[in-house]
Amino acid sequence: MNNILMLKKNFFSAPNNKRAAAAPKLSHKHPVSISHLRKLSSELNDLCRFWQEAPYKIDGALVSVHYNRVIPKSQRVSRILGLDANSAYSSIRGAKFEQTARDGKDVLAHVITHFLPLEKLNHAAELLQQALTAAESFFPTGVITAEALDSFYQKKDLNLERFNALISARRTLHGRPLSISAFNQIIIDASNINRLAIDKFELPSSLHEAIITFYDTGKTAAAALSALDIVVDPKFLLSDTTALLTAEQIAKITKTAPYLISMAVDNLQSLDEFKYELLHEQQRSIPAPQNEPVIGVIDMPFNPNSYFAEWVEPHLMVSPYEINENTAQHGTAVSSIIVDGPALNPDLDDGCGRFRVRHFGVLDGTHVNSFEIIQHIRRIVEENRDITVWNLSLGSPKEISPNFVSIEAFELDKLQNEYNVLFIIAGTNKPSRHKADQCRIGAPADSINALTVNAAASDLSAASYSRCGPVLYCFRKPDLAYYGGDKPAVKPHEKPLKVCVGSSIIADQCGTSFASPWIARKAAYLIHYLNMPREIVKALLIHKAADFTGSYDPYLGFGTVPKHIDDITHCKDDEIQVLISVDISEYSTYVYDLPIPQRNQKIYYAAHLTAAYITPVNRDQGIDYSDIELSIQFGRVKSIVGSGKAQISSIGNNKERGRLTEEEDRTLFAKWDNVKDFKDKISSSSRGKDPYSGNYGLQITAKHRKNQPRPLIKCGIVITFRELQGENRQAEFIKSCQARGWLVQEVDVNESIELRQDLAAVIEID
Repeated sequence: MNNILMLKKNFFSAPNNKRAAAAPKLSHKHPVSISHLRKLSSELNDLCRFWQEAPYKIDGALVSVHYNRVIPKSQRVSRILGLDANSAYSSIRGAKFEQTARDGKDVLAHVITHFLPLEKLNHAAELLQQALTAAESFFPTGVITAEALDSFYQKKDLNLERFNALISARRTLHGRPLSISAFNQIIIDASNINRLAIDKFELPSSLHEAIITFYDTGKTAAAALSALDIVVDPKFLLSDTTALLTAEQIAKITKTAPYLISMAVDNLQSLDEFKYELLHEQQRSIPAPQNEPVIGVIDMPFNPNSYFAEWVEPHLMVSPYEINENTAQHGTAVSSIIVDGPALNPDLDDGCGRFRVRHFGVLDGTHVNSFEIIQHIRRIVEENRDITVWNLSLGSPKEISPNFVSIEAFELDKLQNEYNVLFIIAGTNKPSRHKADQCRIGAPADSINALTVNAAASDLSAASYSRCGPVLYCFRKPDLAYYGGDKPAVKPHEKPLKVCVGSSIIADQCGTSFASPWIARKAAYLIHYLNMPREIVKALLIHKAADFTGSYDPYLGFGTVPKHIDDITHCKDDEIQVLISVDISEYSTYVYDLPIPQRNQKIYYAAHLTAAYITPVNRDQGIDYSDIELSIQFGRVKSIVGSGKAQISSIGNNKERGRLTEEEDRTLFAKWDNVKDFKDKISSSSRGKDPYSGNYGLQITAKHRKNQPRPLIKCGIVITFRELQGENRQAEFIKSCQARGWLVQEVDVNESIELRQDLAAVIEID
């Protein structure tokens, strides 16, 4: 087997020097009718009246734009709201998807909510009325086609006098009158939307208490609630827009100002079901811990009488009077896998050794309070900065919302941004009472930045209790799968895992809760023994699960991770596997001189690339949750066409996408997802390829939702080159890289472990 190679080199970077995109045009397929303009004008006038007469006043107006498809950022409305493109984006307060009909098909469509000054809304209504007046005069057929609008705009100088005369009777009171350019944009805006409305969040019929998120209207949640005569203890305020409220408080809001609510989730939730089949008491021994790495576990409490208790540092975050052996079973079982999993399950020996655990019991087993858990987790991570890998095997039986990330997942995503940690999260189990074939994962498995782990059977099929993604329609979750056991009665030839649930009681158990600790072990091994950055670790585990043959599955993610750590830290003899960590600070980051061995002026290699990064997130934006998109091109360099530009023949399904819709770009090519995976297909007929320039190129384009200073993003990239004729040419590759200025370091496991032991040794001085 070959060692994996760590490659380092200074990448080039460049700002976005592209000229501004050409002004959008009306689609030839979707003309705008005068009646549609009239309907939109009526809706906008109704909105103005509503906000002028609303019983609860806010310093502005909330307006939801219901589009007729998933809309790219460049085509979102601006003029129809009386705004320019920049102010239109900064006014967005939330986004979601809904089903709508277009061209005779049911399609997904954006609903984007804006917050505008009331005078802007009044001005927008007047401009739209002026546009309607002009449209009725200049387009007497009642339909504005792309050709007719182009002709009108090209003759704008000839039409100007008549145009101004038509709207002079409707001279605006709130701003400048309509121009022909603004008229053109209003027509294009109108072609993209179905309606304008005030949306009201539909709350569940029975709520005891809930975590409510309000639209950002310039007032904090505390101030908005106070204005509604609702007093909330500061300890129940999670952020400036989110608060924990009782059923009575929620009822008061929904009666007076339901339009203020952006999102709501039930606070009191039950846990995944866990039924243990107890075996017998089994006397087990374990050596004393030394300087093994520590993994953090956030779970139910730990039983301090278990045989491996010396390896666990327990911390109780709930009342000790509510704790007993039953409530400590789940947490003890999870930690038993992290500490001693291979000894309990020899057929799953991963070669990672044992790990110490710092165990935080955040639940007493009687009820689940999401609000308290979130507060506990933040405090735990903030106060334990020495821990990098955290295992979280708690999950809700309730399915996640399709339109917003759970509040628990959002908190985990923020923590991973702030503290350079990696959460390994169980993908949650299907509740026994759930009768439908499909069941979406539960919170907090919808964390975008975490590694979400589902369970696989020994034949690599999905476990019988598996739940599926996606998250927010387009984010691929779970990320990967690992062995979580299954019952023979459900899946013949399967067996549960063995876990310790008490002092020396060994139980048979299945579940994603017991699949994720195995991945936490591997992640901690890679980080603590091999010093790999967490982004590389996330990308490498997904890369190994996917391989060349895998395709994404909503139950298994990118695939099942190999059992033994050697199969992760090494590659096959006919493969070259490289790890690259890239800092992204500019619009374009690139390198075009990654060499690949040739023979007879041909390249006999297939390539597979996986990239992962931790993205800033914004839950208030709903479906547009991730703030940064890294678009990656990788493949043979055809030619260099200028500074920071090259023609790259991208590998696999990441070739030029052509004119895709925004929905296709999100669902087929993971746009805005922070994990990318694409590869060449390998078949018996695969042949050598033209090397072109003789190098592979990697180009990363960073796109930001916000027009603000760009944060530094660390991207972990794993690339495998497989030699199609089975030859080992790694030594040749290393020499070629070094000749081109690449720093090449072999990932030597034994050397890294010896170095860690030497650094941890205690030196006694006489």
